[in-house]
Amino acid sequence: MSSAFDILTSYPATGPHSDYTEKLMLFGQFEGMWDMDMKFLDDDGNTIFHGPGEWAFAWVLDGRVMQDVLTFPDLKDPTLTEPGKRNIGTSLRHYNPKTDTWRVVWIGASSNNLCFLQASQDGDDLLLERNEESLSLLRWRFSDITDDSFHWTGHYSKDQGETWILEQDMFAKRRK
Repeated sequence: MSSAFDILTSYPATGPHSDYTEKLMLFGQFEGMWDMDMKFLDDDGNTIFHGPGEWAFAWVLDGRVMQDVLTFPDLKDPTLTEPGKRNIGTSLRHYNPKTDTWRVVWIGASSNNLCFLQASQDGDDLLLERNEESLSLLRWRFSDITDDSFHWTGHYSKDQGETWILEQDMFAKRRK
């Protein structure tokens, strides 16, 4: 059985591009496979899905971009985990040395979502934000980052940031 990591290892870069190695490690620290404990919540904070997933990170495009693939069972039927019946998406994360920020594109292949975000370091955390006026605001965060684990939260705001609603709460453990 193949995993999300297979496609990433088919076109590998040997590591971060040498011109910006230190800056690229902001997301480069996640390179590898992660086992996820994933929880999705509705607008009222009720859990609508809680289950496992996997998140694979790898260098692509000559080490200038970190790509990830996130997969998890179908939210309506958690027994559906095989290709074509699971939820899957990918991000491309590209460092912009002119602004010292990251540009991120999320493509939710099974949800038909497309998001453009900007990411930067926020203390010990990594903060990704979408601030398009015509769309709800997004605030995604990597926190409690260690070599072998991290916490991911996803919030959105429908009122231009007055209130934030938690919709994703995930804990990651690095696969050995």
